[in-house]
Amino acid sequence: MFFRNVLYEIKRNFRAKEVLIWMVIFPIFLGLFYKFAFGNLGKDGAAMGIKVAVVENTSDKMFHMFYGEKSETEEDAEEVAEEDTSTSDGKTENGMEKARNMLSPTYCSEEEAYKLLNNGDVVGVIVINPLPGQTPVEAEDSDYMSGVFGNDWDKMNDFTQIGDKVKTTYDTSSFSAEDINKQMDTMMNTYIQDTDISVKIKKNGSEQSTLKSYVEMFINMKKMAKDLWVGNTDAKKSDAFDGISDVMNGASIKETPLTDGNKDPLAMYMYNLIAMVSIFGSLAAMHIAIGNQANLSSIGMRRSCAGTPKWKVVLPELIGTYITHSCCVLLSVTFLKFVLQIDFGDKLLLVYLTGICGAVMGVSLGFFVGAIGKLSEGGKTGLMMAVNMSLCFMSGLMIDSIRAIFSVQIPIVNDLNPVAVVTDAMYYLNMDSDLSRYFIKLLTMGGFTVVFIVLGILMTRRKKYASL
Repeated sequence: MFFRNVLYEIKRNFRAKEVLIWMVIFPIFLGLFYKFAFGNLGKDGAAMGIKVAVVENTSDKMFHMFYGEKSETEEDAEEVAEEDTSTSDGKTENGMEKARNMLSPTYCSEEEAYKLLNNGDVVGVIVINPLPGQTPVEAEDSDYMSGVFGNDWDKMNDFTQIGDKVKTTYDTSSFSAEDINKQMDTMMNTYIQDTDISVKIKKNGSEQSTLKSYVEMFINMKKMAKDLWVGNTDAKKSDAFDGISDVMNGASIKETPLTDGNKDPLAMYMYNLIAMVSIFGSLAAMHIAIGNQANLSSIGMRRSCAGTPKWKVVLPELIGTYITHSCCVLLSVTFLKFVLQIDFGDKLLLVYLTGICGAVMGVSLGFFVGAIGKLSEGGKTGLMMAVNMSLCFMSGLMIDSIRAIFSVQIPIVNDLNPVAVVTDAMYYLNMDSDLSRYFIKLLTMGGFTVVFIVLGILMTRRKKYASL
């Protein structure tokens, strides 16, 4: 009889239209909406970088090498950025390639630059002036370098190539070491000129602050390159270009990711979606408590008159609802993973386990809320929906940063929010190589489940009614 009741409960849940709508159809449509709305979140504009106008009152060859070649119009700048992106797809970017994606420069006159700034077409204006007492360099004269190092000098755009070329020429050239050092000093002054660089902005903002940081980084790198050159003796100046290449390509300051997990902002919305599906099992479980209360349903009246212990009635219904809702959550995860191609990491079985634990917790929450007070079935359904949506909001389903704000300001809110617990478990599973925090969240879900079931049973057992 026990297993027959479990089977009946499973059939009843799958035949309920509200179960199919809220547990299957709604998550699929919401997942599609998130995919189309936020699929490119954090990606659009990454290749183009920050749009900026550059007024070059004196030539700065290193600026061109660092942030891209000269383009006369904004359209040309976009074409250069697109070419850089297409050639680097699937490859690991070095420091120079990353730097060229930071800014999208438009080289123009000062009048045109401020016109672009006033129209909002660029974030700011970078002005490159000669230092006091210096003569402005309008164009690079490469005839001297071509005569010494060959016809391919103009094609070199990286200090690694320059360093290799210098060493080759030093070994094979008939010039004396003194002449070679003189030529290398000329190269250094050609490619790393001392210039005065300033940034002009119209208003303050995140992009403007980032632009200032990029320019400061470039100025510091130029100083580091100068220091490397000055610190080498004449005999070793041919090796200085290798050190400068390391600075330009980021070897001196390496980017080390803290995790190999998926940092796509879309993934966070999908974690919250799975948490929402899990907690919505509460709507399917409320009938269990309501069906055992004589003042709320006719079946509750009959069960109150029967001699069967309440736990023998409640337990099969809970198990049947657990199975039903777990299947709905697994279906949602499968759809997100294999249809929408959401990256949940390489621990998919644990993702399914998280969904099942969340589903069991959500059903237990619905059983607990259904046993509270003497509200009608409609009143309890409305209360459950209000609780669910509030928990989902605080977890970040609508605004992703809300959960992070609570984590910093009031951490206990996330610890007591069942939806945030599921979201955190999914996040830790994807981002942490050590799964200790993940298993703590699983234990927390188990604790919530036990508390909800115990409280629900205590509030439904041995109730007496003066009149019905």
